[in-house]
Amino acid sequence: MGKIARIRTSDRINFKRCRRKWAWQSHLRHNLEGIYRPEPLWTGTGVHYALEDYHGENFYGHPAEAFKAFVIGCRRTRGFSMPDQWRAETEMAIGIMDYYVEWLVGRTNYKTYKLKGVSQLEVSFEIPLPFED
Repeated sequence: MGKIARIRTSDRINFKRCRRKWAWQSHLRHNLEGIYRPEPLWTGTGVHYALEDYHGENFYGHPAEAFKAFVIGCRRTRGFSMPDQWRAETEMAIGIMDYYVEWLVGRTNYKTYKLKGVSQLEVSFEIPLPFED
């Protein structure tokens, strides 16, 4: 099987907004990022990673464990500087993930759609809308 290019939502949004920004930031092109990265964005990226794993492959078994893996990955990445308050942000995110699992118990359990064993996070579809002229 050949290489698969994962096209993320953020890539599509950047591509639509500014082609130059997309070319610099996309993992499909230069894969660069700015020197300054606000802590809430770093935390949000980790939370999205954790929830994607939890509702997809569930490799880590719990979103807090997936967030911890995200932190470890960031710390091991050469050239990546951790946010100044990363320890406090990590503690907060783990608390959020713990609460999320408790909160989820009372919610409707939706199944993750899988196609050929691959979790589908965004499914392309069309809904015909009748309208009168």
